[in-house]
Amino acid sequence: MTMSRKLVAAVLRRDGGRCVIAGPLCLGEATVADHLANRGSGGSKALDIPENLVAACVLCNGDKEGADGPYRAELVARGLRIAKKGTNAQTAAEAILRPVFYADGWHLLVGFERIAMDPVEAIAYMQKVGAIESGYGVAW
Repeated sequence: MTMSRKLVAAVLRRDGGRCVIAGPLCLGEATVADHLANRGSGGSKALDIPENLVAACVLCNGDKEGADGPYRAELVARGLRIAKKGTNAQTAAEAILRPVFYADGWHLLVGFERIAMDPVEAIAYMQKVGAIESGYGVAW
């Protein structure tokens, strides 16, 4: 199952056509929409919501799934990787609440809009859900 071209195009527009992941091999230009909480092999379309998607380049999209160690921890701390919950509906609900760190700061994704979020509130939420341990020393 693939996402519609219309959905992918809207996510790319929302994110300015730039790769939000910006990993070590990043190409910069986004051409795909990446799931914060992955659908897995096929998976449910319940996770194909704008709040669970960010623009990504093909290299970052591929590297993210197998990320481990410090890079994986960074992805989690930036809101770019969300662990699956008990059901796809619960996972989607978490994606709706999860702030994402972009190059210009923390944002809450609301449909096809990015709403700037107060960094203190974003970090407090990320601490609450266990994505980061401390707001101090966050270098992004």
